[in-house]
Amino acid sequence: MGWVGIVFKEHIRSLSEPLAIGLSTGLMGSITTYAGWNQKMAELLAKGNVAASISGLLLGMSAAATSLIAGIDSAKGLQIIFAKLFPKMNKSGQENPKQFQVKVQHGIARLTATLVIATCTCGAALFLLIGGHSSLDLRILWLAALVGPPGVWLRWHLARFNGRGIFRKFKWLPVGTLLANLLGASLNAILAFLEFVMTNDNAAMVLAGLQLGFVGCLSTVSTFVAEVYTMHVGRNKSRSYTYTFLTLILGLILSIFLYSIPSWKLQYVKW
Repeated sequence: MGWVGIVFKEHIRSLSEPLAIGLSTGLMGSITTYAGWNQKMAELLAKGNVAASISGLLLGMSAAATSLIAGIDSAKGLQIIFAKLFPKMNKSGQENPKQFQVKVQHGIARLTATLVIATCTCGAALFLLIGGHSSLDLRILWLAALVGPPGVWLRWHLARFNGRGIFRKFKWLPVGTLLANLLGASLNAILAFLEFVMTNDNAAMVLAGLQLGFVGCLSTVSTFVAEVYTMHVGRNKSRSYTYTFLTLILGLILSIFLYSIPSWKLQYVKW
């Protein structure tokens, strides 16, 4: 995320706006799931491992922030190396950055993307239809591939609320990302609890596929950490800590109410 979401973001955007969104929001945002991480901590808490749960949240956040900083520093170092190896390119790029822009044929690109998505969707559906000849894990992966894109699409639309604030206040708070992560944490908690109730193979496939695909792509750690980093290097560092603890605490509280408490009541999990 430090490469494509911060340092090289504008360079990639100058080539293609969809490519920049696809790499940052699509790829990086999807491979780092907040909901799955939060759910594992809620499961530890439900079993009485309070210290392990809290430590997992703090250490996980620290690891994500460290990884982002390492990515940013390595990308900046690469920029310096390229500037020394290709000084003319760097100079000309500063004088006229538009000369490196690529004119993308949008009609052909969209048609190609549509065909690729349709082919992948049909292939995934076919594997689900003949699921009796494949393992449960493989069917879960294909179902996750089917329901993953809607999760990314929903997160991308929720991101439009970033900068709008709450009732015209707190405009510094990325409300869209916060909503996506909290919604993902809530859905993951509900689906995890349903796994206790619905135990047959088909139900297990659907529940696991939704958690891995839709919910996993709906929530994100990379975008969340990138926003925290942007706040921290800004004028008001306290906002980065407020946003961090607000996300972690609210996500865990939602999981406790939707997963831990019902599991305790029905004795699926013991403290």
